[in-house]
Amino acid sequence: MPWFLVIADPILLGALIYLIWHYIAELRFYRKANWDFSKDNPQGKKFYHGEDAAPDDSNLMSNYARINFGYPFSLLCVGVLFLGFSYSIYRIQSCPYSDLKQCNIEVSGSEVTLH
Repeated sequence: MPWFLVIADPILLGALIYLIWHYIAELRFYRKANWDFSKDNPQGKKFYHGEDAAPDDSNLMSNYARINFGYPFSLLCVGVLFLGFSYSIYRIQSCPYSDLKQCNIEVSGSEVTLH
């Protein structure tokens, strides 16, 4: 089995749980604040537009955008990656090693190809 699948899958699961935990905490905070997005959550994470975090936080997403777009997009990306890696591991482990050709899995040295 490729090493990156074994390492990346638990890391992605941890990232997914971390994002879900913080997203729920943010939703609870703003629900208690009567959905007033002008208040800042002291435990909230920062999301930025684009790649660079400007020193003066000029690229910082608004609270509304972070809750409605930042977290859901992050959850979608990490979730799709996690499911893809998990499915690959499932496909490799569910096929008996004697019948890899029958399962459309090719092994060449340390490289595994799923068809």
